[in-house]
Amino acid sequence: MRKNMHAMYKIGPHGEPLEPQSVISAFSNQCSYIVKEHMPITYLNWRKVSEYLKGAVWGDVKSRFKYLVDQYDEELCKGHTLYIAGKALQSCNQNSIRTT
Repeated sequence: MRKNMHAMYKIGPHGEPLEPQSVISAFSNQCSYIVKEHMPITYLNWRKVSEYLKGAVWGDVKSRFKYLVDQYDEELCKGHTLYIAGKALQSCNQNSIRTT
């Protein structure tokens, strides 16, 4: 299956996508999907997720989003991505607790 590539036109000071508007929600949604795809359900705390799995999440995000070279700072963008991924894991865990 081919993954859609989303282009970011503006990146904020913390590595977050700012433009176009359509990419902001797509970024958050894709991060949530990627976390669900890569994380075993046994992980309850993002800080305990292995660096290997965090790297897999970051790699998958980079394959779906195109960062502009002149605004790209890998550490900032990766940090923001992993922050969103951690929030997504927390949300997944809270939703699974509610449904059990």
